[in-house]
Amino acid sequence: MLPQEEQRRLRREYLGRFGVVALSSFLLVGIVVNIALVPALIVAQQKARTLKNAADLLEESTKQFGGEDLSVTLEETKQKMAMISMRTVPHTAHEAFFTVAKDREAGVAITALSYTREGMGTSTMSVTGIAATREGLIAFTKRLEGEKIFASVHLPIANLTLDKDIDFSLSVTGVF
Repeated sequence: MLPQEEQRRLRREYLGRFGVVALSSFLLVGIVVNIALVPALIVAQQKARTLKNAADLLEESTKQFGGEDLSVTLEETKQKMAMISMRTVPHTAHEAFFTVAKDREAGVAITALSYTREGMGTSTMSVTGIAATREGLIAFTKRLEGEKIFASVHLPIANLTLDKDIDFSLSVTGVF
């Protein structure tokens, strides 16, 4: 074995070399990362310049042709878009058809679906089919009434006169 003094000297020398290697590695990684990010920085600066030039041209042409400030035009456009979005229908006819098909009871067969769009976004769907039992038809109607997409479900009482093999026609209204 080496004497204590020699062991300490070797340990200090080892730690010094380890520190130099670690610092060199850290600096090398930093240099590589910086070199790798230079193209991204150049592209970002070019995009920023292009956007600034486009904004300047847009502002210049707006002043030249309309005389209005760009922010005023953007605010008016935003208000018009809000008015348009208020007129949109919350549900589609596809969703209504899917809901009717989804709520169908086991003994209920749908033979026809017809769709009519009325004024102010209200729509009516006629559902025609054959129900195996009166209870199945009533359960189907109740499930449709429970759906939020439909405002009302109308099943004529004449459809409930038979106990079995009932030809039925019901109407569903809502905003879809």
